[in-house]
Amino acid sequence: MARRSDHSREELAGLVREAARAIAAIEGWRGVTMRAIATRIGYAPGSIYNAVGDLDAVLLRVNAGTLEDLGGWVEDAVRRCGPDAAVIQRALAIADSYMRFVTENARLWASVLERVPAADSPVSDWYAAPRARLIEIPRRKRGVARWWHCGRRCRAWRHSRPAATWPSPPPISIPATSRGRSCCAI
Repeated sequence: MARRSDHSREELAGLVREAARAIAAIEGWRGVTMRAIATRIGYAPGSIYNAVGDLDAVLLRVNAGTLEDLGGWVEDAVRRCGPDAAVIQRALAIADSYMRFVTENARLWASVLERVPAADSPVSDWYAAPRARLIEIPRRKRGVARWWHCGRRCRAWRHSRPAATWPSPPPISIPATSRGRSCCAI
């Protein structure tokens, strides 16, 4: 067992997060326990509780890292499209990178979906920042978010641009809302 003086509090928190992430990637978030983390890093479970808090705090840190990684994948995909890519190409690159990430990191992504912070608990900046980044990426990329949300059926968007600049429809069907109304309130 390592002694408390072997690592600073920040170093120990990093070791805990990486060990928890490795366990979650293999076994899913249900396999992440303080005992399993302690065994993996060579510390007593009590030392981990003192350094990082409870298991929920550890899993939120793992989830924040997963969201950060997804953001990196999405930004890389958009960057590979190049600055002159059509909106549809950027939207499809974002969707493709998301699907590849989720497929390759299924257990980590399941943790993000299943271990959501409680509605009444405050969300720390270290958790809110990667979530905000994922929302901001399509927003920054010239119309991707608007196109992705509305598709070609949104009257407000169609009328805001000349018809020659409308993107080609994607190879997927984007359902309209009930009774043929526009899918957004722009």
